[in-house]
Order: sequence, then C-alpha cells, then structure tokens
Amino acid sequence: MTTLWESRMRLARALHRAGLVLTSSLLIALLANALVPPALAVVLGAIVSRVEGLKSLVLSAMLLPLAFFAGVLALGQLAEAIIQPMEYLLVNRIDGAHRARLSQMIAAVPTIEVLEQSSVQVMIREVEVDPRYGFESPLGRVLQHYYAGSLP
Repeated sequence: MTTLWESRMRLARALHRAGLVLTSSLLIALLANALVPPALAVVLGAIVSRVEGLKSLVLSAMLLPLAFFAGVLALGQLAEAIIQPMEYLLVNRIDGAHRARLSQMIAAVPTIEVLEQSSVQVMIREVEVDPRYGFESPLGRVLQHYYAGSLP
C-alpha cells in the first residue's frame, strides 16, 4: 500500500512530464473557475447595496458594479471553455511520455525472450492503449480521475 506522500509524488512526476506551462495554466483555469461563484456573489452584493443606497435609479452609479459582474461572468465562461481542452492535452502528453518511455525500455532489451515472458506481456498490454483490452488511455485517465478526486 502506498502512502499519501508517495501517491502525490507519483502524480507530481506525471504532471511534470506534461510540462510546467500547461500544468500551471490548467491549475490557474481550475482556480479561476472555482472562484467565479463567490466573486459573483460579492459583485451581486455590491450591486444590491448600491441600488438600496440610491434614492433614484442612476445608471452611472451602477456602471462599475455591472462592469465587474460582466467581467466575472466572462472570466467564468472563458475558464470553463478552456479547462476541457487543456485536460485533454495534459492527459495525452502524459500518455505520450509514458508510451515513449515504454518503447525505449522495450527497444533496449537485448533479446526477445525477456519480452515474451507472461509478466512482461501483461505490463505491456496494460499500457498499450489498445481498445481490445478495454483501455482507452491508461495512465492519463487514471491520473485525471485521481486529480478529480474520484480515486483514493
């Protein structure tokens, strides 16, 4: 059984293979997406307090809070729109790096007898991304579910 620290380090190594810029960008987009609801609540509270404080409805007094409201909504839409493509790219980069490493390890074996062992064949099948074995994207998908919190 792996400890929490070991599993987090494995995740960090896999995310490192995807690239710092992509991983950081995805983290920022996820954080922005998570902060949209509370930001909308604060801006809406500011709009309501401005409306309550006015004796007559003046558009110029409402312009700044409404602009912030529109900006927060636009930021939320942008974050939602880019998260899924970024996750797809991250997963495929992790899978590609893993497959490349596996290919290098297989090519480095001096004889084919080692590759014909059943235990080695099982490991190759598990990472092969072959639909007949029921795997769509093994390492990247597992990490994506782990990252989303649906795996222990």
